[in-house]
Amino acid sequence: MKRVKPQILQRTEDYLVVDKPAGWLSIADRYDPEKPNMLDFFGKNEPELFPVHRLDRGTSGLMLFALNAGAHRDFNALFAERQIQKSYLAIVHGAPPDTWTNESPIAHDPQSKSKMCIHPRGKKSKTGFSVIERYKYHALVEACPHTGRTHQIRVHLQDSGHPLLVDEQYGGQEAFFLSSIMGKKYRLAKGHEERALLQRTPLHASSLSFEWRGEQQSYHSPLHKDMSACIKQMNKQG
Repeated sequence: MKRVKPQILQRTEDYLVVDKPAGWLSIADRYDPEKPNMLDFFGKNEPELFPVHRLDRGTSGLMLFALNAGAHRDFNALFAERQIQKSYLAIVHGAPPDTWTNESPIAHDPQSKSKMCIHPRGKKSKTGFSVIERYKYHALVEACPHTGRTHQIRVHLQDSGHPLLVDEQYGGQEAFFLSSIMGKKYRLAKGHEERALLQRTPLHASSLSFEWRGEQQSYHSPLHKDMSACIKQMNKQG
């Protein structure tokens, strides 16, 4: 299968806004440097490039890079002061309330090197959620993180009882198959094996806004094809 390449949405003298495909790392993996990553992909054409924030490998959508050390410092200050607004779209299990907020503190899971968990002595964390669309067994949700903890949205969704549709680490499935919502109505030709409709965490960084040099900047990324196809099938099933 042909790999989708990242796209540049905006380039200024200070920063780069790009659209990250699912499956790409934000920066190189020191244990597996051959995996494609955003920093190396765009860095080969830039004298300086600094990642302002990161997205998980399975997450798609908007990423911001600074193009000089001064801009990188200023963006770090904006993030620290919570002056950069981000929102995500997520496909989740179940029927969540129309709106809710999760403020459970998040810490590293002592039983795992890569997972986070809810812990009373964890760092203060806050995510606001609202339902965009409902399906028979699932929902499309907008998530707005007010803090920037690792895996924050995924952990807070699991803690809320509505994990991402696909998220083996945090309560979701390993992959999503059409047969799981069609039940007995699903028919597969003899000798064929069902292919997964979705095999990554359905989390998409859809909007990014901040004030830069006295002017408000806003960027948007529509859902990528795999999440859109999944939603289309869910709509067909009611």
